Amino acid sequence: MKLINLIIIVCSLVSVTRAQKLPVNDTTYKKWQDVRSPAISNNGGFAHYTIINGTAGNNTLVVLATDKSWERRFIGLANAQFSPNNKYLFASKGADTLVKLVLGTDQQSTFPSKGYSILDIDKPGWIVYRSIEPGNALIVENLSNGKKQRIQDVQSYTASKDWNSILLNRKTNLDSVGRLELLSLSSGRVKNVYRGYETSDYVFDKCGNYLAFTLAENGVKRIAIYNNIGSALHIVKNTNFSGEREWSPEFWQFTSDCTGLLLTSKIGLKGSDESKDVSIWNYNDSYLLSEYKTRELGFREEPQLHIIDLPSLTIRKLVSSDLRIFIMP
Repeated sequence: MKLINLIIIVCSLVSVTRAQKLPVNDTTYKKWQDVRSPAISNNGGFAHYTIINGTAGNNTLVVLATDKSWERRFIGLANAQFSPNNKYLFASKGADTLVKLVLGTDQQSTFPSKGYSILDIDKPGWIVYRSIEPGNALIVENLSNGKKQRIQDVQSYTASKDWNSILLNRKTNLDSVGRLELLSLSSGRVKNVYRGYETSDYVFDKCGNYLAFTLAENGVKRIAIYNNIGSALHIVKNTNFSGEREWSPEFWQFTSDCTGLLLTSKIGLKGSDESKDVSIWNYNDSYLLSEYKTRELGFREEPQLHIIDLPSLTIRKLVSSDLRIFIMP
């Protein structure tokens, strides 16, 4: 139904343009308006689209009720999004202003902000945006009651709908190491996950039990598993992912029963015997530089598929490098 309403709105714009019956030649077609980025609210009651006027920062954002009982136009707004509860439209104005419009009314407000994102978590939803003031403050607002929570020194964040939480990567200018913290959106409480080396590659299970990420420990990337139930962190120790091998994850996914973590990777093997006395030529008798350097360093990539058993934290290889791996959506 939402798609049908959106098609009707776009077609109505086309019909209005045709009704004007402008002559078509090499000058008039350049004046045609270009309509982009159409979207419709979750309940189908409102829609928005952008008219490209040809000048950067001068485009027109059109917000209207799908029954055409209400419409507003704004110049210079971008990145428009409806709230999950169908009450608001948010958009960016320039690089430092967030605009909040109450749908169906003339009420609007602005906030100093460096970008924003809408979290479709719970029925009301949440909006997260950064303050332009020093301190890397992150503001998290409940779109149902307007309650805000301000968290300082946030370098980056990752939201999880399944966990109803936000993972915060925090570090001050005085800190020698960063820290990971978990913000519960329902309670507003923050608890510690990890403090130490640089982290990345965050993935949550769907049961609310396990969080996996990687950490760079003295140049070696290791796997960390956080147990949310017991608030315990474990570092997976395995020779397949340490020592002289350089490892990086390509795909993470927890199993449906949340007892295992599937991961594919490419492991570079250093110092192999293949590096000795290698000369690689093409049909023109010229060196293939990239291939030669790869062989010269004795580095080759092997795709691997493993599973980590979460209760025991043991790793088992499922697919060897001589088989092709397909990732199903």
